[in-house]
Amino acid sequence: MLELREICRGDLAEINSWRSSRGLVDCLGAPFRFINQEVDEAWFDAYLRSRANTIRCAVVEEEAPDAILGIVALTGIDWVLRSAVLHLMVGRKANQGRGVGTFATHAMLQHAFDDMNLHRVELEVLTENDRALSVYQRAGFSVEGTKRQAAYKHGKYVDVHMMSILKDDWVSRPSQ
Repeated sequence: MLELREICRGDLAEINSWRSSRGLVDCLGAPFRFINQEVDEAWFDAYLRSRANTIRCAVVEEEAPDAILGIVALTGIDWVLRSAVLHLMVGRKANQGRGVGTFATHAMLQHAFDDMNLHRVELEVLTENDRALSVYQRAGFSVEGTKRQAAYKHGKYVDVHMMSILKDDWVSRPSQ
């Protein structure tokens, strides 16, 4: 059974291996960059300082809570507008296509809307990332628009969808 837990410093080596994987980064909006352990340590330290408006969770199996399968985050939490930005990464190829992303998305949205009383969660996704688009649409996200040629991948510019879900959408969605 899958569950979320807050990321910890001990997760950084695994996360760094994912962030160093060209194949994985190719599915994300950010360009590939070489990231060493020191950079990830600084990233984690910055997270600890920003916990008032950022939540970063590891996706783990209940019986193996130290072995992370993915990470999901809410960043830029705006307590006035009651909004946040969702980020998702499922690490190793063996863990992709197993429902980890679907679980992480649903669990974090439930936390956002039911525990934190947020009103809106948004994200950006490459238009060519069919797997992620399917996960987000099944969770209730709607495409709000497309940023044309907003990311650079494999020597060309690609489009990025802007998607969001409101608390009312989440509450009224068909049972999953």
